[in-house]
Amino acid sequence: MKIRCMNCMKEYDDSQSGCPECGFVRGTLPKEIYHLYPEVVLADRYVIGTVVAYGGFGILYRAWDRKLEVMVAIKEYFPSSYVNRNPGETEIFIYTSKKQGEFQEGLESFLAEARNTARFSKYPNIVNVYDYFKENGTAYMVMEYMDGVTLKQRTKEQGGTLPWEQAVEILAGICENLQVVHEAGILHRDISPDNIMLCQDGSVKLFDFGAARFSDMERDVTRTIILKIGFAPPEQYRAKSRQGPWTDVYALGATLYRTITGVLPDESVNRQEAVLKEGKDTLKPPKELVPDLPEYLNTAICKAMAIQQELRFKDVLQLRDALLNKKQYIQIEKELELRKRRRKLGIAVLAVLLAGGAAGCWTYYRGRQMETTLQGAEVSIWAPVHSGMDEESQKQILENMASEFCSDYPGVTVDITCIPEGEYIGRLTQAAGTGGFPTLYECPPDMEFSGHQEELGEILELIQGTDYYFLDQEHLGETVYQIPLGMHWPVVYMNSLLWEADTEPAGQNDEAGFLDGNSLLLVSGTDCYGTVQEELPGIYAVKPLNRDPITVEYTWMWSVDAAASKNDRDAARRILYYFLGETAQDILHVQNEGSLPLNRNEMDAYLEINQEFSFLKEQIDAEISVEFVRGSQYQERLDEDYLTLIEDDQAMEALDE
Repeated sequence: MKIRCMNCMKEYDDSQSGCPECGFVRGTLPKEIYHLYPEVVLADRYVIGTVVAYGGFGILYRAWDRKLEVMVAIKEYFPSSYVNRNPGETEIFIYTSKKQGEFQEGLESFLAEARNTARFSKYPNIVNVYDYFKENGTAYMVMEYMDGVTLKQRTKEQGGTLPWEQAVEILAGICENLQVVHEAGILHRDISPDNIMLCQDGSVKLFDFGAARFSDMERDVTRTIILKIGFAPPEQYRAKSRQGPWTDVYALGATLYRTITGVLPDESVNRQEAVLKEGKDTLKPPKELVPDLPEYLNTAICKAMAIQQELRFKDVLQLRDALLNKKQYIQIEKELELRKRRRKLGIAVLAVLLAGGAAGCWTYYRGRQMETTLQGAEVSIWAPVHSGMDEESQKQILENMASEFCSDYPGVTVDITCIPEGEYIGRLTQAAGTGGFPTLYECPPDMEFSGHQEELGEILELIQGTDYYFLDQEHLGETVYQIPLGMHWPVVYMNSLLWEADTEPAGQNDEAGFLDGNSLLLVSGTDCYGTVQEELPGIYAVKPLNRDPITVEYTWMWSVDAAASKNDRDAARRILYYFLGETAQDILHVQNEGSLPLNRNEMDAYLEINQEFSFLKEQIDAEISVEFVRGSQYQERLDEDYLTLIEDDQAMEALDE
């Protein structure tokens, strides 16, 4: 009688003592007693074989698919720090009920990984996921069995390095398919030589998307999963940070660095600290270690691994083109120097224009008799802590936004205070009555502080109006007391699984129900995007809300205290002007998801990264009426738009396009 080997999955005669192909002896127990025993059947279809690998959160088995008659790999969710199983049994148990919540969150994240990966199975450089299901108190993911070695193993076999031509070919192929993943709003966040498989058929596969949507249920534990020393950029070391395609770009650059040079890159936070303290990066350019490396490739790797997010490639296609020498970039040091020169040139031009009494957009400064240094000005900045942020993170964002101004005007003292949202209005009201009112402050919706709002219309004359969306008196009003830094645009979020199941929409716009996976549609602002990504990874879709007029919300509205001294007011207005510049808009919106940028160039950058919103470009540029509201009125309009949508058969059908 023929039996199947549970190691190599070849058939052999049961009269033989072991598999003639690989030597495995039937009945051999697994290495660890808590592993599933060979020949256990899952989902009445998959026969478990020997263990390929195991770690803190999972076990990877070889298996046989009895339906398709092929060898597969099955990954079991098994957080070994708080679950176990008795030898020979299949059901898992949790050590303590206190860990039940954490286990369940991790289980849902594991299934989200399966869904995320399955969406991209048709792409040649991403591992195929065939099936996923719950059983034995846990969950399983069925994948193609990749017969080959990891990039890490191949590099080790070749003496610690690979020729740069070979390494570039491997990484460039991955970039092309990873772009599709990024366009769907999913990041890998764990790219390294361990997670790139070089298969025997010559294909290259990126696998292990387990870090793509892991929850922060336990900060320290989560970081051990999604963070590999040497391959993770600085933003992955922070619990709350702006991450995007550039996060995976860093890891790809570090993977290429390690593969070509044989040297593990210095930890990014150590590099960052060295730059801050000593003004010098500790990372050796790869060309110093591999002298025959082409200069263009040396520059590309260094740019991909830049400590500052804004200096890296915006997406993996830019990285691919640089690796293949289709487009060349200047060295990081030269780019930084150019930026400094541009700032200095801007100051010089401003001084000339002021001295010459220039007209046009610089009339803001004409006749003001303003000292260009603003020497001695003191500006206090107050802002509420926005949803999803903490005081430290919020303050860091504002400090980064103000850093360019502070560098250009060292004679100005800037003090930033971030106040919990629930206390903010009370603090402002108290300061308005007793003193100590901030020079520059973010205005709460529907609030006015009499005597503390400077007229700011002249800032609109200063900026190049055509460089911004909706930043004009037509939309802000004839008298301008508040200047916005961004906006929230309404869109439709869809649960793809419920849509495919022909689920009827709920009778009201229910954000909580949608995020719980129970409601088909949600009409909300672009600000809800990050939350939707986290709660419904792999099953959501974003669609345009077609309305005319369309209701939009200005965000980050700022005012200058009219009661402050003239010098302090001048400095505050200048800071507000800097906040509208590309550098600050990039920090606020592109890097930290503040909202949609008003600056046109930064809007292009935002949409390039968040390509699920690509339809917004056409909407915003279209000749449609836009009405701006704030606060509760904005939510009321969203709820009204939802009811209008679900009652309009044509609009509902259009969502399927």
